[in-house]
Amino acid sequence: MRKLRCLIVDDDVITGRLLKNMVSEYGACDEVGTGKKAIDSFKRAWDEGNPYDLVFLDIMMPEMDGQMALRAMREYESTRADIGEKSCRIIIMTVSREPHDVVEAYKNQCDGFMTKPIAKFQVDKVILQGQL
Repeated sequence: MRKLRCLIVDDDVITGRLLKNMVSEYGACDEVGTGKKAIDSFKRAWDEGNPYDLVFLDIMMPEMDGQMALRAMREYESTRADIGEKSCRIIIMTVSREPHDVVEAYKNQCDGFMTKPIAKFQVDKVILQGQL
């Protein structure tokens, strides 16, 4: 399996570090704490010719929530002339168990939805099997 490039977006530093520890065995991980920083990192990765393979994106964050960041990431991806469809897998994470959060995330083109706290087996399943 080739090494992944991953972005972890969570305003909770502890959750972000725990997730980074779970994912880092599969490749390089960048970590940011806001939706705005996530979009900046996402765009920069594309501009550098090394886009992310996988993004773990929290819904509830300061400045810009994960749903807005997800929409912005998908919009940016769609403007890239060198791809015809989304290429990065984006997994939404939240402590919320509200059905409307799940529905909105899939409308915004997420690839999966995980409820916190995140367990290692969930991360392994996302990465190894490409599903939740």
